[in-house]
Amino acid sequence: STLNVHELRRRILEMTGATDTVSPLAVSITSFGFRRGGPTDADGYLTLYNEAAEAFWGRRPVLGKDRWCGSWKLYEADGTPMPHDACPMAITLKTNQSVRGREIIAERPDGTRVTLIPHPTPLQDASGKLIGATNMLVDITERKRAEQVLQRQAGLIDLSFDAILVWRQPG
Repeated sequence: STLNVHELRRRILEMTGATDTVSPLAVSITSFGFRRGGPTDADGYLTLYNEAAEAFWGRRPVLGKDRWCGSWKLYEADGTPMPHDACPMAITLKTNQSVRGREIIAERPDGTRVTLIPHPTPLQDASGKLIGATNMLVDITERKRAEQVLQRQAGLIDLSFDAILVWRQPG
């Protein structure tokens, strides 16, 4: 199931024993970074996600069952299918290294596609042992659409120069 921000904060405070006066960001970093794991466990099974992720994926992943990410289908930026066990989150968990700057495409169950840049980050306990990972998904769908429109317009301008003839009448 999903958690809203207030429920997430309550759970973090409960897990860490922190008081309500502690910064929510500091509590979440302490909680997920050193005590409990994160949105995935060390084996890649989802343990937590928020409503924004659910809306982005277009589905409700099953915690403890869905692995690597909540996306229904994944593709490379060029449209090549990407197995879930080769997605940036899977690579992060397999290598204990962050994966940055990779554009991928996620397909929702209704067939719509979104372009995103994931930012999976491994989470380690105090000894450095991998205990899970967290991920921030940046939706760049609108930016990619705007780039495509600009490319088409630039192509039309290039073609228009080829079609323009300059003729000067004598005299």
